[in-house]
Amino acid sequence: MALIFNLGKPDSCLNTYREVFSNPYKSGDDNAFNAGVILPLDFSLEMDGLSGIIPHSAFVIPSDSLPQSYLIQSGSEAGKQKIAFILHTIDQNFNSNKWTTKITGQTLNIRFEPLTEAEKAAIKKSQEANKNPSLQDYGNAGTQVASKNKQAAYDKMEATFPGFKTKLKQVAVNIGVTEEVLTTVMYKESGIRTNIRNSIGCVGLIQFCPDKGGGSTKTINRKTYNLPSVQSMNGLDQLDVVERYFKSLGFNSGKSSNAGELYGATFYPISKGKPQSWVMGSEKGADYAIEVAKDNPSIAKFSTAKLNGQTVIDKAAFEKYVYS
Repeated sequence: MALIFNLGKPDSCLNTYREVFSNPYKSGDDNAFNAGVILPLDFSLEMDGLSGIIPHSAFVIPSDSLPQSYLIQSGSEAGKQKIAFILHTIDQNFNSNKWTTKITGQTLNIRFEPLTEAEKAAIKKSQEANKNPSLQDYGNAGTQVASKNKQAAYDKMEATFPGFKTKLKQVAVNIGVTEEVLTTVMYKESGIRTNIRNSIGCVGLIQFCPDKGGGSTKTINRKTYNLPSVQSMNGLDQLDVVERYFKSLGFNSGKSSNAGELYGATFYPISKGKPQSWVMGSEKGADYAIEVAKDNPSIAKFSTAKLNGQTVIDKAAFEKYVYS
């Protein structure tokens, strides 16, 4: 299948319905969309040679490569594609005198027509609501889609590794979180997949990262793991490593923790136990904290904290991000 990056309309490729409407399926009110939501589909592709593709690039799939059901059916846009895909990770390897590139991504529902005034108002309303997100009412359409996909990924792990759900529930109890919190963090990190690896060598359900850049081992509570071996573990065995990791940071059954706390400890371990106002990277000074925010814009957009007039990431942003 030919892949074409829409250079003329890059922003439109990224309209994933993650910031939009509280009920996209309901018509006749200001929250209604003109098109249905297509559930994202994870995929991976391995090719020979090196690739210049950049992670998080968005691509349009040519309409002549798609089934009719994936095209706009009526109106001025009839016949045009309404899905694209965005890349999550790119893994390049050199083995046996041969370069290979493996990419993983996810399909997205897109639209190229301008937003109506009603849709703009609904987006503004949703963004205001997201400033104080509820753990029980996720609110917008993108989160509804993500919740369905998370459940599908969780079900797939159970089918692949029978007993996975039972063991995950026990791990959650042992580290003082709910099943929902643990699966949410895993879904955000890996899509609840054991064998995923990102471009800097982090692997598995919660993306265990090397102790040193370019390394292949991870030490957790004085035990050293070979990360390729962790990546190839079955789901139940990898859950043991997950439990060991969180316990090494002080998570236990005696104290309950929310998703923001757990995700923060996964993404930036020294955030554990810090107040909500604590700024990521501040342990190395304001300039470093500012750079950390620039390197992580998807989290920074949920933060209201500033240092020297520039956006930085406070711990409160983790809770908002993990449910986005």
